[in-house]
Amino acid sequence: MLTAIGFAGLAGAPALFAGDLGYDRYDIHRDYNRLERHDADINADRYRLHEDLEHGRYRDAARTRADLNRDYRERDRQIRDIHRDRRDIRQDGYYRDGWR
Repeated sequence: MLTAIGFAGLAGAPALFAGDLGYDRYDIHRDYNRLERHDADINADRYRLHEDLEHGRYRDAARTRADLNRDYRERDRQIRDIHRDRRDIRQDGYYRDGWR
């Protein structure tokens, strides 16, 4: 009896998360906007690093390089988050449309 109730509960579980698809799409849009900002920061830091090295400002170049490395890590985190969101969107769409 409890097994039948458990299976019935699992069968309805995808319906509980059907509204999650809209949030995932909103979240991925925000993530892409953040990724664009990270890319702009990286480009600005690359330019600043080039200028610092060209003019012999090695201490400033070291700080800029550290900032650039931090920006790369943040961008990589953002890309991983986008991949997770895209996976969630695919899975939500799969469950929304039912078993194929």
